[in-house]
Amino acid sequence: MSEETQATQSREDFFRGFLDHLTIPFLKPIAEGFFENIRQVESLIQMPLMMFAMLEIDGQISQQFRSLALDYWRRGEGFTNFLDEASKISVSPARQPDFIERTLKHQDKVLAMPQCGEILKTSMEVLYRAGVSGSWTALECLATDLWVTSVNEEPMILAQTALSSIEAQEPGDVTSKQISVGLAARHGFDLRRCLGTVLKPKFDFTGVSGIQKAYKVFAPNDEFLELLLGDPDLGELEAARHVIVHRAGKVDEEYRRRTKSNHPVGTVMSFSRDQSAWFCQKSAHAGTGLLAFVNDWLVKKKTSAEPASGLRG
Repeated sequence: MSEETQATQSREDFFRGFLDHLTIPFLKPIAEGFFENIRQVESLIQMPLMMFAMLEIDGQISQQFRSLALDYWRRGEGFTNFLDEASKISVSPARQPDFIERTLKHQDKVLAMPQCGEILKTSMEVLYRAGVSGSWTALECLATDLWVTSVNEEPMILAQTALSSIEAQEPGDVTSKQISVGLAARHGFDLRRCLGTVLKPKFDFTGVSGIQKAYKVFAPNDEFLELLLGDPDLGELEAARHVIVHRAGKVDEEYRRRTKSNHPVGTVMSFSRDQSAWFCQKSAHAGTGLLAFVNDWLVKKKTSAEPASGLRG
């Protein structure tokens, strides 16, 4: 089994085990959606490798076919027998410990071709940048949906804290002191199951600092949350995504300030497959951490006791 296959299997085993241990029912659909987004980002990042892997497989099949044809030609055997044996030609990457290494060499060889190499490099860099952007988007969506749904489902233990965190003088239909009649009317004067949706515009989930503020609704000074969301790599992921989406991938002063990067302003950011995959792993780690935290926190609140075993680690 190749390293890539092993990594995928390990990821899927982890996802299944994680879902089995979530004890708050409404969290499972959110987790499943997040895991599927991570899978899709990983598939995007691995696409160039898979394409070159298919070229490597095709090359091995062609080589076997040519060797078999020459062997039959030398022996003077019948064409029908040759076709029967040729139909049995197969290639099993899982049985080749060096398959990925051979594929990468094949990739380097193609990228060095003057006729197509630069075009392929540019296309691959676009895919890897999209992988970085998608990694942040997956985390942002998870953080938003998890927060909104939790407040919707558990207003008695979360809504008051959420309301209290809003500035009293802040304009709008919702403040820490009141909710407008018009807003209440739009929800049939029953906000018990939609307070998360109502309060969502008051919080900013598009950046790490905003997510940190929003999740203080659960616990103002939780050490696990502070470590999880205080990871500098998440800030770099957010900053990279902003540059990719809003600056066409060109480094700006804000990116240099936030990441301490020495890339000149205006330089187009470039990511390798490994760098893009690393950001995806960071997103998966932060997302599962948030899910685990909310699950454990709600279990503790519901039972008024420490859970027997937590998901955080």
